[in-house]
Amino acid sequence: QGHRYMLGAEDAFLFLFTHMAKHYRWRGIGSRQFLDLYVFRNAHPDMDEGYIESGMERMHLLEFYRNTKKLLKVWFEEALSDEKSDYMTDYIFSGGNWGLHENSVYGAQLKMHSGGKAVRHTKRKELWDAVFPSLNRMRYRFPVLQKWPGMYPLFWPVRWLQLIFQTPHIILRKLRIVKKLDDDKVRLRRQALNFVGLDFYEE
Repeated sequence: QGHRYMLGAEDAFLFLFTHMAKHYRWRGIGSRQFLDLYVFRNAHPDMDEGYIESGMERMHLLEFYRNTKKLLKVWFEEALSDEKSDYMTDYIFSGGNWGLHENSVYGAQLKMHSGGKAVRHTKRKELWDAVFPSLNRMRYRFPVLQKWPGMYPLFWPVRWLQLIFQTPHIILRKLRIVKKLDDDKVRLRRQALNFVGLDFYEE
């Protein structure tokens, strides 16, 4: 009692950055998260840059971090842009090229590919997940499952009825995206992430 435990500035910054990288990698991202990083850095000018870079390197984010630092200097300090900062700017302001739903599907494919699976094997999983969502996903829609997870299969028909009568466009859109998936498109998506220093890593 009477004590408060807080992250230091460097660890708080690492948390902000990894959260941003997750959105960049998985879904669409906007400029606000980059603005948050810039404001935080300016509010803590004495952060230990060596500590931050060491943390980024352990999380395989060092190259992306350096590219992001350059991007922030281009946006807010009138630094000259380069190919990567221009590319990242276009990506961010286009909603991530593929948009929110497309990015999430391609991100899932890339994570599966890091384990060596090809698109033809993972398409079935995407379709299965659309019809039978995981328990973790269902808990958000049906809080009762937090307390009674054993009731999970009983809520699948409820979920199907919701999709049919409330949001049929969501499942149809995902099915259209999955249908268009192929190895070449996933490869191009990986190349786009690799270009700025991002990839998926299996622990």
